[in-house]
Amino acid sequence: MKKARNMFVLALVLLSVISIGSVAGTYAKYTSTKELSDQARVAKWMDFENNDSLTLNLFSKEYDGTVKSSTEDKVIAPGTTQTMNFAINIAEADAPEVDYQITFAKDDTKTAIDAALVDKIKFSADGTTWGTLDEAIAKLNESPVTQKAGAVASLTASLQWKWDFNVDDATDESDTTLGKAGTAKAVVGLKITATQVD
Repeated sequence: MKKARNMFVLALVLLSVISIGSVAGTYAKYTSTKELSDQARVAKWMDFENNDSLTLNLFSKEYDGTVKSSTEDKVIAPGTTQTMNFAINIAEADAPEVDYQITFAKDDTKTAIDAALVDKIKFSADGTTWGTLDEAIAKLNESPVTQKAGAVASLTASLQWKWDFNVDDATDESDTTLGKAGTAKAVVGLKITATQVD
């Protein structure tokens, strides 16, 4: 019994020594802590929707004094033409913080050119090549310029239309018919889109 008791005491002593060594090891190692943090906000983008300086003025009430509306309506007639210059000025305070491109598209929900006028009104993006509105817009988008993030930009583009004066007798007759009715309309809707580029 005494021997068993001694063995028990010896086991307790050994266990205490091991435990002390283990605890001493826990409190003896080096530790260092550094806390890090970072933050970011969303990069700024341009606000086209609230830019009142972007307007579409393709048609007028008067052309060189030779055609003049008797009302507040804008009018078109054989021999009239007009160029619309788009000046998209991006100030430093409004410059997007990402690279972007400007493109143009026809707004199908607003564009409505009466069938009788479709072959009469021609459009151009360069004043040289004339065709449909879709073709002129495609020309506008042929070489889009990439603007760099934060760059102050002044982008210009133009869209022109014309209704040729006197082509032949058959055309004169159809033009006269349209003029007598005075109801055919040309409505052009255009979308200007700024798109972030990779």
